Amino acid sequence: SVTRRTPARCPPTWPPRSTGKVVSSEQSEWLERVEREHDNLRAALAWTSQGANVDLGLRLCTALWPFWQRRCHLAEGRRWFGDFLGRASATVDPDVLASAYVGAAWLAHDQDDFERADELFESSLHIDRAIGTSARTAAVLAHRGVMARGQGRYGAAIALVGDSLALARSAGDEVGVAYALFRLGLVTREHGEYDRSAAAYVECLATYRRVGDRSGESFALLGLGDIARDRGDHAQVVIHCEQSLAITRDLGGQWGIAFALNNLALAAVMRGDLEEAAHAAGEALVTFRAHGIRGGVLELLVTTGQISLAQGRRDEARAALRDAVVQGWPAGRRSPEESERVTPASRPGHARLVS
Repeated sequence: SVTRRTPARCPPTWPPRSTGKVVSSEQSEWLERVEREHDNLRAALAWTSQGANVDLGLRLCTALWPFWQRRCHLAEGRRWFGDFLGRASATVDPDVLASAYVGAAWLAHDQDDFERADELFESSLHIDRAIGTSARTAAVLAHRGVMARGQGRYGAAIALVGDSLALARSAGDEVGVAYALFRLGLVTREHGEYDRSAAAYVECLATYRRVGDRSGESFALLGLGDIARDRGDHAQVVIHCEQSLAITRDLGGQWGIAFALNNLALAAVMRGDLEEAAHAAGEALVTFRAHGIRGGVLELLVTTGQISLAQGRRDEARAALRDAVVQGWPAGRRSPEESERVTPASRPGHARLVS
């Protein structure tokens, strides 16, 4: 914690976690407490930076990154991590440094900076293997699978997440298992393996509910909604995504709220309720833009294009879809030399965007 010499208190303790994801029914209360102390905590970070106390600064950043992520203060969090990691030396506690690399990597990922995120995760993995921290090693393997997915390398992504799941199972780490299953559901769905993805999400959902992780529960429900969306089952999209939306609204997770709304907008398009579709998509797009979530903005441009097309406004649909392609192209590597070819048949979302 911050000593009495600082002008601010330390952040309230984040509920225990082994993967960087929350494991508690007290998430909403924790986030609200940190929100109330946000300016005070900024002062603490500035004081710590001015005093060149790198170890303490990294501890503060590591405590705060879940808040920065869930409340979408991504650029701010990356600035603070960059400040302290840039001055880290061999005197910093290795466990503290490894944890800081993980937090910084996730914030980079959430801004689509996949290469930097992968570098940071690799730095954490190197330390964890040296000090024998198996729980975080399993999580970082899953994280790196997500980075590979962001670069279009689905074979590598599935292999990395599979290694993470095996390691977490062998260690008896329920939270690690749930997290790896969540990531396995994501990468296999995008690879077109819907049955395998659904099985992973169902087990993931049951595990998160068993350990009382409401945030994880909402993500698993959203994943099941993604499968239903890709399969064109609007009724199942509504069932899963309305549950996810209720949880994320309660927790204040803007990322989850907006992605659930996006799926609900697409379900409305499927059943012909274009007014509802436009309303849900509009709320989601405002949320993504307000918080600088670039990947979410791109998703909503595609959704907006679909709504405009269904409304017969072809020029508006073409403009939205073209913007999505132009803006989305630099987000990850897609050349044949650097990544796997993902065919429209194996990835309906890709086909939707290209068409």
